[in-house]
Amino acid sequence: MENIGSALRQARLEKNISLEEIEKSTKIRRVYLEALENEDWNVIPGNVYLKGFLRSYVRYLGLNEEEYLTAIKMVTTPTPETEPIPDKIELPGRPKKRNAIIFGFIAVLILFISQYVYQQVLNPPNSERNVPINQSGEQITPEVPDENDDDANQGKEEIDEEISQIDLVIKVVKNRCWMEIKSDGKVLYEGTLRQGEEMSFLGLTNVYFRLGNAGDTEVYMNQSLIPSLGIGGDVVNKEYIIENNEIIEVALQQ
Repeated sequence: MENIGSALRQARLEKNISLEEIEKSTKIRRVYLEALENEDWNVIPGNVYLKGFLRSYVRYLGLNEEEYLTAIKMVTTPTPETEPIPDKIELPGRPKKRNAIIFGFIAVLILFISQYVYQQVLNPPNSERNVPINQSGEQITPEVPDENDDDANQGKEEIDEEISQIDLVIKVVKNRCWMEIKSDGKVLYEGTLRQGEEMSFLGLTNVYFRLGNAGDTEVYMNQSLIPSLGIGGDVVNKEYIIENNEIIEVALQQ
């Protein structure tokens, strides 16, 4: 068969079929149908499509498929198949995964080097800083004072403050409390304080107080809290004096 296109056109006209009907039935665009009848093979994209269109066209007209497929091989030369479209397209300028890993490794390496330089050069350990040296360039080892040295202990003794007075502060933290406060046998206060109220007695040499609700009060002596005065409703009597530079509690007779 020499004239494939003419044979297709003649068979179509004999059956009185238009290209529009064939296009609608075979879903092959008219431009490709006309290319088959005109033997304009370059219009069709590749041999795969050429053979597929020809097979569908011949089958629709009821002609011999093998005869036409054999004939098309004799009049056409193989053309490169269209390259498949890749699933993933690498955009220009997009960093690859390997480059990202390399950059990350370099960043971590720079971080470790920076920390090492800072610790060893800019901020060395305490043992290497501020070490005194003599005129010969030798390090001077500071002397550690002996704990048994009288001169060293003398400074410690001078730190102890002399206690010459008692400062008393009584604060009611819950409900109310009746109280009586005395010093040198004189009554300094007798009455009831409510929650949140407090009384201060400063510069005393001795003090006695009686609390009718000790558990709901806080008592401070020279800014130190006296613990364990009792629970709510307990009546407590306390007396304190200064002796041997200490504030001591006097045992009261029940």
